[in-house]
Amino acid sequence: MSSPVFEAMLCGPLAEGDVLTLPEDPPEAFEWLLDHLYKNKTKLPDVELAMQVYQLANKYQLDKLCQICSEILATESDLVLRSERLGILRPHNLARLLANDRLAASSESLVFRALLAWGRAKLDDSPAGRAEGSKTSDMQEQGPRPKKQAKRCPPSGQPVGSQSESQESNALRNVVKEFLPSIRFLTMSTDEFVKHVLPSRVLTSDEAMAVLMNIKNIPDVNSLPNIVFLYIQAEAGKFHS
Repeated sequence: MSSPVFEAMLCGPLAEGDVLTLPEDPPEAFEWLLDHLYKNKTKLPDVELAMQVYQLANKYQLDKLCQICSEILATESDLVLRSERLGILRPHNLARLLANDRLAASSESLVFRALLAWGRAKLDDSPAGRAEGSKTSDMQEQGPRPKKQAKRCPPSGQPVGSQSESQESNALRNVVKEFLPSIRFLTMSTDEFVKHVLPSRVLTSDEAMAVLMNIKNIPDVNSLPNIVFLYIQAEAGKFHS
C-alpha cells in the first residue's frame, strides 16, 4: 500500500511469489524502513543510517520518507559531506541534497570536496574504474615504470597535468559536471579556491581563471563560465518564484 515498487514486485504481472529476496539492501536500514511503514517511525539515530534509508526510500518510491531523510541530512550538513558513505547516494538523491535550502555547510569548499569524493566513489564503482584499479594493482606488483619525458602543456581550456592525470580529471569532471552549477564558487575566498578547486583540475583553465578573477573582483571582467552562470540563474529563478 505504501510502495508502488513493492506492489509490483509482490502483486504485479511479473511477481515471482510471496517472498522477496533483497540481498543488496542493508539489513539495518531495511528493518528501519519496515518500522517506518508499519509503526510510523520517523526518528533516525544517525547520519550513516539516514543515508542508507534515503537510498531505499528512493528505490521503493517512498516520497514522504525521501523528504524526511533529506531534511535530516541537510540539518547535519557537515557530517553528511564528510561521510565516507556519501558515495552511495544516487545522482538524483545528491541533486536533491545539494538543492535543499536547509543545507548549511560550514564552507563551500567542503561542499566541493564532498562532490569530488562522491564522483571518485562513482568512478570506483564503474566497470571502467574497477578495471583501472585492477590495472594499477598489477602495475604495483610489477614495480615502478620508467620515467617518461615531460610533454608540452595542454592548450587553454584543458586541465593541466600528465596525460594520466588529465584523463583522471576529465573522467571525474564528466561524473560531477552536472552538479558543478550547485557549487557557489564565488562565495569562496581566493585561498579556498586555489587550495581546493584548482588542484582538482575538474575546471578547465578558462573556467578556473574566469571564476578566480570574479572572486578577486577584477574590474571589467563580466564573463562567467556556465558552471557559475547556471547557478546564478537558478537562484534568480528561485527568488523570482
